[in-house]
Amino acid sequence: MPTCYATAKLSLLSLLHSIFANIAFRKVVRIFAVVIICWWLCTVLLDIFICYPVSTRWSVTDQGSCSHKVARVQYLGTPIPWIVTDFAILIAPLPLLWKSANTRKSRARQVGVLALFGVGIM
Repeated sequence: MPTCYATAKLSLLSLLHSIFANIAFRKVVRIFAVVIICWWLCTVLLDIFICYPVSTRWSVTDQGSCSHKVARVQYLGTPIPWIVTDFAILIAPLPLLWKSANTRKSRARQVGVLALFGVGIM
């Protein structure tokens, strides 16, 4: 699952990076990408090394133990940063959209562009 989340977020960040030419926004997108890659790596490593020996995570015949405290963290605490990064990625382009809509279009079009993007967020 973390790999699925990470690749989906990274593909969205790649799209945002190619759409917006603003240098500051591209830096923000790169920072988001680094955070997502680091969090993905942490969750994958946690999933691999949650049990001792590692083979007991996948093989029911091997003798070993899995930490229940770590399992709770993995299944309850790990999704929170994924959700936070979802909202951060979705909210990040709003100032650029507001600025671009503000300079070229009427107030109705400006609100329309933001409403359309807001529907995409939902």
